[in-house]
Amino acid sequence: MGALAEYENAYKLAKGNSKLAMLSELIETQVAAGQTEQALTRVNEILRDEPDNKVAYDLLGIVQMARKDYAAAEAAFAKQVQSNPNNAMVYSQLSAARERQGNKAGAVAAYEQGLGVLKDDISLQIGLAGVYERQGDFEAAMGVYEKVIAKQPDNALALNNLAALLLDHRTDEQSLARAKELAAKLVPVQTTAVQDTVGWVYYRTGDYVKAIEVLERVVKAAPKIGVFHYHLGMAYAKAGDKAKAKAALSKALDLGDFAEAEEARKTLSGL
Repeated sequence: MGALAEYENAYKLAKGNSKLAMLSELIETQVAAGQTEQALTRVNEILRDEPDNKVAYDLLGIVQMARKDYAAAEAAFAKQVQSNPNNAMVYSQLSAARERQGNKAGAVAAYEQGLGVLKDDISLQIGLAGVYERQGDFEAAMGVYEKVIAKQPDNALALNNLAALLLDHRTDEQSLARAKELAAKLVPVQTTAVQDTVGWVYYRTGDYVKAIEVLERVVKAAPKIGVFHYHLGMAYAKAGDKAKAKAALSKALDLGDFAEAEEARKTLSGL
């Protein structure tokens, strides 16, 4: 018996909260299998028979997102917010639906609405910062990450993202010192993206030996990420190893475009 058939049987037999959970599993499995029309039909039937179903509008939004009908998804998530205003996830979903339609202000407003209900919710703050980043409002994003860190000083995601933004969008000594302070807490976090940030902090603060040590491990762990090779290449260049710098920067450019590609080309041409 396939997964869908199993969920169908389990959904028929379930009651109460278990039935709601099985409905969610069933719809999400259908969406993952590409059966969005079948999923849409099922959710609409449920809403017809159970207009107060606690999860149906959320599931309708998920299905409509998969169908790329973002306006319909937004409407569904907005109704779900009305029926379940204490669920942080729904505000994130509402923001995503608006963002897909190019509604920047609306995407921000969804998170602000959620934070008006769920004061200081960390997941909503992180989501809001992410929206600001994607919109290019880096100062606003940094402000939100600082609020998260004030509440959760060891939140690795906020520490990493704030450090990266400080490195990429500020050049003053105070900001570099703040990035270094943040990176000190990230040293034990053994994920490639975080270690790349740590290595780049070493680079930006002039410790090229440590930068190379960290970034060589990053590139070994994730050899297909162009920006990681770029960071390593820049560290090699500052350390005076032109041959390795050329190899790393060339590899970075071969792997595809990234924000600092022009700087990589400029540095490479000067070696």
